[in-house]
Amino acid sequence: MNAADLDTFLDGYLPRELQRSGIAGAVVAVVKDGRLLSARGYGFADAERRQPVRPDQTLFRVGSISKVFTWVSVMQLVEQGQLDLDADVQRYLDFPLPPGPRGADGSSPAITLRQLASHTAGFEESYREAWSLAPQPTALRELLVRTMPARIYPAGQVAAYSNYGVTLAGYVVQRVSGLPFDQYVQQRVLQPLGMAHSSFAQPLPPALAAQMSAGFEDARGRAQAFEIINLAPAGALSATATDMARFMQAVLGGGAPLLQPQSLQQMLSPQQRLRPEAPFVGLGFYEDGGWPVRVVGHSGDTQWFHAGLYLMPERGLGVFIAQNSSGQQVMRSDLFARLLARYVGSTRAAAPKPQAGAAERLAGWYLDSRRGETHPFYGFALAGALHLNADERGRLFSSHFKGRDGRLLHFVRVGEGVWEAEEEPRRRLYTQTLADGRQAVGMHHGVSIWLPAGWAQRPYWLLGLGGLSVVLAALSLLAWPVASAVRRQMLGPRRPQHWPGRWTLRALALLLLLPLLGPAWLVLDSAGGFAAVMGEPGLTAVRAAQVLAWLQMAALPAVSWLVVRHWHASPWPRRLHQSALLLSLVAQLLLSWQLQLPLWNGRL
Repeated sequence: MNAADLDTFLDGYLPRELQRSGIAGAVVAVVKDGRLLSARGYGFADAERRQPVRPDQTLFRVGSISKVFTWVSVMQLVEQGQLDLDADVQRYLDFPLPPGPRGADGSSPAITLRQLASHTAGFEESYREAWSLAPQPTALRELLVRTMPARIYPAGQVAAYSNYGVTLAGYVVQRVSGLPFDQYVQQRVLQPLGMAHSSFAQPLPPALAAQMSAGFEDARGRAQAFEIINLAPAGALSATATDMARFMQAVLGGGAPLLQPQSLQQMLSPQQRLRPEAPFVGLGFYEDGGWPVRVVGHSGDTQWFHAGLYLMPERGLGVFIAQNSSGQQVMRSDLFARLLARYVGSTRAAAPKPQAGAAERLAGWYLDSRRGETHPFYGFALAGALHLNADERGRLFSSHFKGRDGRLLHFVRVGEGVWEAEEEPRRRLYTQTLADGRQAVGMHHGVSIWLPAGWAQRPYWLLGLGGLSVVLAALSLLAWPVASAVRRQMLGPRRPQHWPGRWTLRALALLLLLPLLGPAWLVLDSAGGFAAVMGEPGLTAVRAAQVLAWLQMAALPAVSWLVVRHWHASPWPRRLHQSALLLSLVAQLLLSWQLQLPLWNGRL
C-alpha cells in the first residue's frame, strides 16, 4: 500500500459512488505504521454554496464513534485511581439508578463501568429526547434523571446496546473530574492529540461552526440544521478526517499520549461475547466480524451523517470513512471491503463445509435485545422481529440477512453454535444456549443479540389484532349511513325507530380509529427528522394515543352493559353490528396492552 496508488484508487471510485448514491460529500483518512497515508475529501460540504469538502478543515458528525472518546476519558480516570471499572457505578452518581431483575438469591446485581462499556448493564432502549429541537442540549444530569430507562436484564448477562449507558459514563467523567464533559474531552483527549478542528460542544464554537459540513437527506436535498444530540457522550463529536487520523495513530501506536499501553489493551480486548468464536465487545470498541483480518472499531450514525472507524492493530492500519448524506446507501462497508480486497488480500474465503445441525430447532421468531419494554416504543421492537427460517437442506435464512448484492444469505452449520453463509463465507451467525434453555442468536458484532420471542410478541398476532379492530370499526362507521339510506328508501317519509344507544356506539367506532393517529403521525413525521420523532413532538403524539387508549378502557364496561341490555330487543343485524364493535374494542385493547400504550412513564 502506497499513498499514490491509494489516492488514485479513491479518486477513481468515490466521485462516481457519490453521484450514483446521491451523497453530497464524503471524507476518507488512512493511516499506516504511524503515519498519515492519505486524507481525501469529495463532493460538497454546502451544495448550495458549492463549498467543497476539505479533509483537514471540514467537520463531519461521527455519531457513535464518539463513544470511544468517552471511554478513553473513563480509562484516564481509572489510571489516576479516581474510577474503578468493577465498582458499583452508583458510588459515582448523585441520583439513584433503578433496581434490576433479581437473581435466584433475590438480589439485584449492581451495575459497573465495565458493564456499561460492554453494553451489558441491562438497560432497555430509551428514545426519549435523544435529539433536541432546542438550540442547546439538555444538561446531562437533568436528562439522565428524566429519561432513565428500566433495567430489563440482570447486569452482566445480556448484551443490549445502550446510548443511555454511555451517557451515564460521560456524566461520571463530569462528576469525578469536576469539568463539564465536553470540556474534559477537549482538554484531556482532543488537545493532547492536536485535534484542533474537533469538538463535543453543541453548538460548535463560531470558528468551527464556519467549517462544519451541512447534513443532507441526499445530494439534491436542502442543507439541514446542525443536529443537537442530547446524549452527547454517546454521539455528539464533530471532527475532521485528519483529526480522526491523529486519533487512529494514537490507538494503533499504543495509546500515547492519552493512555498507558495496558489501559489501551484492555479497551481492545474481549469483555463479553456470545460464545468463544463470536466477535467480542471491548471497552468502547468492538470487533467487527466478517473480514479477512481482525478489525476493531466502531460505526456511527446521526440522521444525516454516517461514519465508520476501522482499526487493524496487527497491521498498524486504520481507516476512517464518513459521508454527510443518507443518500441511497451508507457506503462505509462497501468502500472498506474494496480497500481490503485491494491492499490486504481477497475478501473471498473457502466455501463452508456444512455439518449436520438442527436448523429446525433454531427456526422461529426473535426480538433484538436492544429494545424498550416498558413504554409504547416497544412496538418498534415487535415490528422489527427477526423470523429465522430453516429450509429442506438444513440451512438458516431470513429477510433480515442479505448479502452485498441484496440477495438472501443461507447459513450452514460449520461448528458448534457457528453458522456460515454459503454466498459470503465470512458472514456468520452465532448461537448460544441461555440459562433458561432458550437459544440466542448473534451476528457480526456483539453489542446486541437476538432473543427468542414469545407467541404474543410475533408480528402476525399484532397485525391481526390491529387489522381486525380497524376493519370492524371502519365498517361500523360506514354501516350507519348505508343503513340510514336503505331505511329511507324502504320506509319513505316515515320516521324510523332509532335505537337509544346508537350515538354511544358511533362515538365508540370513532374512538377505535383515533388511537392509530398517534403512531401514524410518528411515521409521517419521520421525514421531519429524528429530533421530531424522538423529541417532544413525537412524545406528544404517543401521549395522545395513550389518552385515547385509556378512554377505550373506560368505555369497555359501559359498552358491554349497553350491548347486553339491548340484546333481546335488537334485530339480528343490529346484534351483529353491536357484537362487531365490542369485538373491535376488545381487540384494540389487547393490542394497546401489548404495545404498552397504557403505561405512562418518562422512559420513551
